[in-house]
Amino acid sequence: MESKQWNRPWNKPWNNSWNRRKSEYSRIKPDGGYCFISAMALIRAWWAYKRRIIRLYDLRVWFACFELVARRCNVAPNRFPSYSFEEVHRLVGGSDPANVHTAVRRLSHAGLVNWSERQIRFATIDQDFALDGDDELQRMLDLVVNRRRKVPVPRRTLRFLAGLTRPVGMATMIGHLLRCLYFRQGMCAPDGRCKASWIAETFSVDVRNVKAARQHLCKIGWLVFEPSTQTALNRWGAAVRINLAWKHERESGNGSPPPASKKRPQTPPPRNNRKLSSRMIHQKPAQAVSTGAYREEETDARLTDVKMADLTDTRRLESLFLQALRRGWTHGGEAARLRFFAAAERAKFHGRKNPCGLFVWLIRQQRWDHLTLQDEDRARTTLRRVVGGQTRSRRSRTAHAPPISADCFAASRSVAPVAAGTVLMNALAAKHPTMEGLSSLLQAFGTSESPMTGQVVSRSNAL
Repeated sequence: MESKQWNRPWNKPWNNSWNRRKSEYSRIKPDGGYCFISAMALIRAWWAYKRRIIRLYDLRVWFACFELVARRCNVAPNRFPSYSFEEVHRLVGGSDPANVHTAVRRLSHAGLVNWSERQIRFATIDQDFALDGDDELQRMLDLVVNRRRKVPVPRRTLRFLAGLTRPVGMATMIGHLLRCLYFRQGMCAPDGRCKASWIAETFSVDVRNVKAARQHLCKIGWLVFEPSTQTALNRWGAAVRINLAWKHERESGNGSPPPASKKRPQTPPPRNNRKLSSRMIHQKPAQAVSTGAYREEETDARLTDVKMADLTDTRRLESLFLQALRRGWTHGGEAARLRFFAAAERAKFHGRKNPCGLFVWLIRQQRWDHLTLQDEDRARTTLRRVVGGQTRSRRSRTAHAPPISADCFAASRSVAPVAAGTVLMNALAAKHPTMEGLSSLLQAFGTSESPMTGQVVSRSNAL
């Protein structure tokens, strides 16, 4: 019996109150206050997110609800608090405030929050709960050994978590809260050791992203690294400390602007400088120089660096099509050319953040199934406009034939009809006029009824 009692963790000598590790950074409360959140509640909320029972936006709303309750902790007993979705929306952000109502409904279905206008209640979670024998949940419970406690989460950290949009950043902060923040003897102890691999294994995230997120938290001042030996780093992880005096830059005001400089530029007095601009007869204006503005030189279109100007310029788009054809990303022919232009139209009209990247992805992966009839119609209109412009330019080059000189007309009217016909046919052979030019020649010659006219017309048709 004595051996069983001795094996319990709270009866071991190293777990006594007088033998516990005391932190030199302990404080009664962090700046801005704190809010108690059960470690099991943090585990269950993250498990619900990984199981896709709730979304990341819902998890942010869950943290914002704790901040709303903490704001009304000193309400008088004879007064009733009032909660609104607009206040939550100001903490989590977003474009549509109606998303908060949807998030609260999903949290209620998951059993995490019970919302009413007068009261917000959080679910009472059993210390050893298990839902349908879930293996992932059981794995998280086994990894988080000190889960039977409440975490004193600073309220500034709650507001920061409510506005955080990266899941790995949220998992990194929750992991450090579970491993490094304790409430002992009425004091908040903010230091401890935490491994990036433990966070990655517990919260099912990538270890490299955890290290990057931890470096970002250290950069903004929320996390402070303490010196440690390499042996301790390999065994227990880095020695870190949560900054209890941390304040986010959005919440901290920059203050009033600095005072103006005492030395201000002054105009020269007329007695000391008599050569003012108004008294000068010839001011000798300087030569015009360049304004110094940078003019971007036009470069050739490259498929490795597609720009927005390439998608709007038909000539540059044709160059990209030839490059894609040489790379083997597309086939030749009019159908492939139409698909290529349709992909450009798709990227221009539907690519909001990165239209050029969407265009390259469509061409390289050959995702022609994303193209619609509207995209092909716009591409067909662009190609028709290009072909029409080339046809008109070709017609303009052939329509204006060189006119026949006046000497030719004079010679044709001064000789006999047969000789005149010979002169006309020689002029036609030399100048290649159109049928309209031939009609004008015959009218000017005045022999449209003569037998020579048929010979001239047949000769012109042969030419």
